[in-house]
Amino acid sequence: MLKMIKVIKMIKSSRSRLSARPFRSFLAPAVALASLALVTAPALAQAEEEMEIDFSQFQLPPGPKPLSEGWDAGALTPEAIEKANAALKALVKAHQDAPAIQNKVVFTTRHALGEQSDTLDASFGSGDTFRLSGGPMTLTSADESIFLEIAGNKRKFLKVPVKESALATLKEVLPSPLPFPLIELRKGLSGDALIEGFSLGGMLNDLKVVGLRQVDGADRVLMKGSNGDAEVAIDPKTGLAKSIMAVFSPEGAPPGMTVALDIDLGPTVMSALPSPITAPEAQGRMIVATIQDLMMPVAIGEPAVEFALMDTEGRKITSADLKGQVVVLDFWATWCAPCQMALPKLNEFAQWAAASGKPIKVFGVDVWERVEASERQAFAKKFWDQKGFSFATLVDESDELIGGYGFQGIPVTVVIGPDGNVAAVHQGFDPEMVETLKRDVEKALAKTPAAG
Repeated sequence: MLKMIKVIKMIKSSRSRLSARPFRSFLAPAVALASLALVTAPALAQAEEEMEIDFSQFQLPPGPKPLSEGWDAGALTPEAIEKANAALKALVKAHQDAPAIQNKVVFTTRHALGEQSDTLDASFGSGDTFRLSGGPMTLTSADESIFLEIAGNKRKFLKVPVKESALATLKEVLPSPLPFPLIELRKGLSGDALIEGFSLGGMLNDLKVVGLRQVDGADRVLMKGSNGDAEVAIDPKTGLAKSIMAVFSPEGAPPGMTVALDIDLGPTVMSALPSPITAPEAQGRMIVATIQDLMMPVAIGEPAVEFALMDTEGRKITSADLKGQVVVLDFWATWCAPCQMALPKLNEFAQWAAASGKPIKVFGVDVWERVEASERQAFAKKFWDQKGFSFATLVDESDELIGGYGFQGIPVTVVIGPDGNVAAVHQGFDPEMVETLKRDVEKALAKTPAAG
């Protein structure tokens, strides 16, 4: 799994090109695993170098205190442990007996440097059917197969036939375990296999049940590991897991540093799901068998991803309207340092393209901003106006366009030929990008069939 404390920085070997990924979390797995987009992060390690920060050189404030400090000795006796194991057994039965369950999962990570939240939706139908949606990823178990889709990716999706069970197959598909045991509870796991499910995806080591108490009429089970502890709250009305709280020392953290992860599972029992869980339709997409294949970016010659996006002036720009022209899309974000280096170069190229009189359109595409989607257009416009660039930028509010291409770092520039296919892709900052793009567009124009 990814190391706990890190900054991810992509360094392309070609021409010393630099690119950046969104710094989504101070503690990658804790919140990263809250989003299926980040569950897949280890699969991308082949394309990047991870630069770890040695926090031992910093004076960090103390983090949250262990949960067990708030427990009375009477709740930690052998009798309490026996009751805790009985409560967990009843918890498993409640999850199995429910006709259908929906969870609105909210993850909140707290540490000395701040707080961050993320969400994930989970639905469990009959048998082995379930669906998890977080960030741009949707994971589905249906029709004896596991499916993984990326929002906006109209080129491919993952499909793996279920072997022994959906849970066992899922563990083979995902490079890291999920940070909650909802699937384990639904499938009736017990003993060590169930306890391991409460380890937050392996972040809590050597976890054991050590006590039980009641808070506001709800059973709370305490589990303790070698590097932290977790407290599981059981909803007295439904008998389902209501929340998981944990305080632990991340791998690689300086002595004394702790992190709190609160997971509100938001369970709702239903007689049936509002919509049955079914296998996704291919809709012309190619089926792949590994996450590595799913996350592989678009290749030269493949059809470009279609889009309909607004620019910062409120104009709608569609790929359909641009057919027959060479289109250059440059993906960027305000926080991306390599993008700041690349955009002036792209502006120089855009000025050349406009002066050439040739059918070439150049657009920036703002992605991965750290503001709400509703604020993205105004946020990008302020930046763009301050820079005074001569070409327009589109705003990918849902990040579906860049997700459809499968890119994991920015800046990245895509050249689309008049035929609508990808003619060139350049990832990272290239000091010679003006001349590079000139050659790309001339080559793409030369392939255009003569009129008449």
